[in-house]
Amino acid sequence: MLEQLEEVSTPTLISWGKNDTFIRSEHGIQLHHEMRRSRLEILDHCGPNPHKDQPEEVDQLIVETFGNLS
Repeated sequence: MLEQLEEVSTPTLISWGKNDTFIRSEHGIQLHHEMRRSRLEILDHCGPNPHKDQPEEVDQLIVETFGNLS
């Protein structure tokens, strides 16, 4: 499956909770390395749902990452 990630050409934001005990952040790092147009942000004080734990910060990351796309 990781081989298929190399083919993804769409800009991708990966937001990961640093305190996610279900799926460790190392997996997010691996995804980021496999996806050439990805941005990885590991958020402090978050579990497996950064969009719920820190919605304002995730919203800002979305704007920063995708706001200038045409």
